[in-house]
Amino acid sequence: MADNIESSELLPLNSKKNLQGKSFKQYERYLNNVIENPDIQNIAITGKYGSGKSSIVDSYFENRQKADFLKVSFASFKDKNKNKQSENKNSDNNPDNKNKSKTNRTFIIKNKNNSDYNSSRKIEQSIINQILYQINPSKIPLTNFKVKQPLSKTKKVLYSLEIIFLIIIFFPSHPNILTNFLQGFLRLAELFLSSESYVYWSINILITLLIQYKVAILLPFISWNIWSFLSHFQIKQFKISFKSVGAEIDLPNDDLFEKYIDEIVYIFKQSEKKILILEDIDRFDELDIFEKLRELNVKLNSSSNMPTKWQFIYLVKDNIFNNAESRVKFFDIIIPVIPFITTNNSYSKLNELFSTEGIKSRLIDIFSNYIDDYRLLVNIRNEYQVFKAHLDSSDLNQLLALIGYKNKYPKKFDDLQNGKGSINELINKFSAINYQKKNNLQNEVQNLIQKHKENIAESEDEILALDFMRTNQHSFINNLNDYKLGASYYYKEFDLPYELGKIKKQTYEEYSDTEYFKERVRLATSPEYFDKRLNDLQKQITNIDEKKLKDIERLDLEESSIEIDDLMFALIVNGFVDEHYLDVINKYYGDVSNHQFKKTLISQQENFDFQLKLTDVSHLVKDLNYSDHHKKQILNFTLFNFYLKSGNEEKASLMIDTAQKNPNFFLEKYLTYYPKDINNIVSLNNKLHFDISKITQENVFKEIIFGNFYNCNDLNMKYIVLYLQKNNIFEKYSQPIISGDVYTELKEIIIQNLPKKYSVEEIIDKNLINVYFDNNKVYPTIDTILEYFKQQEQDGEYFVFNETINNFYQKNIDELTQSEEIIPEKLFDSVLLSNTMDSKIKEKIFSQYDSTNYQHYTSAWLDKIEPKDFFMLLNFKLVVLDEKIFLFLLQNNKDVLEYFETEIVIETLISHDFESSVISTDTLLSLIQEKTADTFLILAKNLSLFNGSTDKIKQLLLSFPGNQFNKDNYKFVNILKKDKRSLTSKFTNNEANEHILNYLKENNFIQNFALSNNKYYIE
Repeated sequence: MADNIESSELLPLNSKKNLQGKSFKQYERYLNNVIENPDIQNIAITGKYGSGKSSIVDSYFENRQKADFLKVSFASFKDKNKNKQSENKNSDNNPDNKNKSKTNRTFIIKNKNNSDYNSSRKIEQSIINQILYQINPSKIPLTNFKVKQPLSKTKKVLYSLEIIFLIIIFFPSHPNILTNFLQGFLRLAELFLSSESYVYWSINILITLLIQYKVAILLPFISWNIWSFLSHFQIKQFKISFKSVGAEIDLPNDDLFEKYIDEIVYIFKQSEKKILILEDIDRFDELDIFEKLRELNVKLNSSSNMPTKWQFIYLVKDNIFNNAESRVKFFDIIIPVIPFITTNNSYSKLNELFSTEGIKSRLIDIFSNYIDDYRLLVNIRNEYQVFKAHLDSSDLNQLLALIGYKNKYPKKFDDLQNGKGSINELINKFSAINYQKKNNLQNEVQNLIQKHKENIAESEDEILALDFMRTNQHSFINNLNDYKLGASYYYKEFDLPYELGKIKKQTYEEYSDTEYFKERVRLATSPEYFDKRLNDLQKQITNIDEKKLKDIERLDLEESSIEIDDLMFALIVNGFVDEHYLDVINKYYGDVSNHQFKKTLISQQENFDFQLKLTDVSHLVKDLNYSDHHKKQILNFTLFNFYLKSGNEEKASLMIDTAQKNPNFFLEKYLTYYPKDINNIVSLNNKLHFDISKITQENVFKEIIFGNFYNCNDLNMKYIVLYLQKNNIFEKYSQPIISGDVYTELKEIIIQNLPKKYSVEEIIDKNLINVYFDNNKVYPTIDTILEYFKQQEQDGEYFVFNETINNFYQKNIDELTQSEEIIPEKLFDSVLLSNTMDSKIKEKIFSQYDSTNYQHYTSAWLDKIEPKDFFMLLNFKLVVLDEKIFLFLLQNNKDVLEYFETEIVIETLISHDFESSVISTDTLLSLIQEKTADTFLILAKNLSLFNGSTDKIKQLLLSFPGNQFNKDNYKFVNILKKDKRSLTSKFTNNEANEHILNYLKENNFIQNFALSNNKYYIE
């Protein structure tokens, strides 16, 4: 039913007189039929308060356009329960109700002198009064019920003349005063009026009569005044008393309708109306008045003087009568009104009233379950608009919640607005509960940490042994099993802990069943349990810190005995009324900045100013709740500085925690203006993480760097170096940082940016020696490398080359290889053994190998190093040739002559008898190109290389001149030709012939051979 109006316009609370629609038209037909029926004289329109009874009746008579009705409306604003209590009290204290003295018996005859009667009499008076004021007094001149009206001009003149006459009469010493006055007045008239005019003639006659007959004229005035006085005079009380017996009669205390029935009939008749509307007469819960009104209706309609029948229309609630029979018996017809607002449709009406305000539907839903009076809903909307316009509140939902509560419970709201009452107690209790819970959890954390520190055991038995030791019961440690098993001689109890720091006598069964012991076992057997338990407790503490008033539970109310009505509880737990309700409902008259700060905090606005200057902070903090300090809007320089200076460590710590959780650089910006506070801040929280890029003050920078109060990441490291370089303090802080207890990552980046190189001896922190080498911040010398290995305590046969040394060699290979320093043989060997050093680096290093002073490498190194590294040695001619080397080269298809001189190869082949060929066919052919005894012997030793190729062997044997090297070559050739005559040949005893004969035997050219008389012969 809300009209389409501007949101700021207030809506009237009175009934509507312009109802339309199908529903109203139906009621209009009902009323037309009833009023047109003369037999229906008492009409009831029933419905609950706010159902729309008045609107229907007012709209009906407005549309009817007939002024044939009188309307009487009532309102009672008293608390019925209080009225009853007051009546009982008055009844008890009324001296008239106490027994009189037996010696002086007085009989008092009164008409119902009690509160019910007085209330009924007041209603009758109100009915008569309201009717009188709706009738023109000129229509009821004969009534004794007078209505106060202003004096007319005529009466004012008459009263003035009367006063003048009285003055003349009472001043006989001046009998001509009136005559002189009137004659003077007549002469004045002659100056302005013609003597022949009618006006002058009239005045002349009047003045002449007044002069001659002044007493006679005065008598009518006096008679008129006496009549007026008597018309208002009543005898209030008539009392007769005879010694000890008396009677008292209150004449005017009869029922007004009875006493003045003639007056009332006269008034109703003269009003020229025929309908009396009685609205809200049921609010007094006085059934007597209904009986009197019905009697009045009967008398009016029975009067012979009444020109028309009177109808009384009662607008009452349904439950005015106690039983159904009385209800239908009293009224001639009852028209029920279907309520316009109920709890079922209150939501839609509220939603309609606040459709443009952005109010949450949940709040509207809550109110719809508690308020079903449309006038009340409209007034809530009106007051909301007024408060909104004057308070400039941003929390409109809470504002509406409080206004709605104000209308539902005005007295409770009065306490609420003054910061008193149950809600204030609830807030204090809620804070106390949370404080206690947090304190208990913090104690649990401390106990858990203490248990963890004390719990150095790793098993249940060790825990038991520790407890025996801590209680000075060492003698029982060796018999733990007997004690645990309950051996007969261990039946007695021992002093053992059952809580942290508390000891009592217990058996093992009792001791092992304590939660204290069980938790210690869990701590001992599961390190993860401690971390999990600690995290759980810290999360619970955080949850308590973040709790708001809406998180309160019914159980908290029951335990605290705080009485909160259901509506307020619903508003609180749904978050529509919080700790800042006073700031929402009361106008702020303090400093504008403080008001802005609190407004921002309450509404949790995203945009707020750290530097907002606050005043009277000591008073401001009293309005702040514990939970406020977890909101980022609490971050304010003035407030934080106040907490630090006043020593309020708890609140300052809360603000620090809040600042750390919100990436808005509050602390960094604060320290720009208050750099001296850095020590106080870090003392309150040793886990701070500042953003280095936002730090501008050197002392703040120093404290943060050396306290590690920042996130250890690459970006921050770069900012630190940039800050040092930009402010020309890099050299000042580089060495203190490197030697200080700071992040290793910071030390590394500082070393990386050092402007010069150092010797190993100059490195203060030897743990950082790798960093210096990695960043090439040491002198590139062999001595530096050797000193490095010394610092690494590498005293073994070889140095172990790590990535650091490999990279250092890589960066400085030219300087290291061009140096005149003597490279120890051990360093060469270590380089050779390194699997991580680049081969090219190794080659450059071994290019400095002094083969004249150092030994050559043997085939034993084949098992120590990679083949590629061994080939490097071969290339540098740093290897001693032996059978293993021959085979290595042969396996890798390498020609030994590529790495060794021919003489060395021939000498090695001749001086060693190898089990098999160690050279390739190509190598052999190369060697025997030069025809010598040595090469012939090498050929003889390696005939198997030709895989039975007889022709090739014959060719090679014949290539050596027999007269010079071996005279038996032709004999061997004949044998290879299988000439039987050659089988009887004898051969010279030499090493070459022996090898050739062995080849022939192995390949079945001969069966055997033997040595006889220094000659070989074939058997």
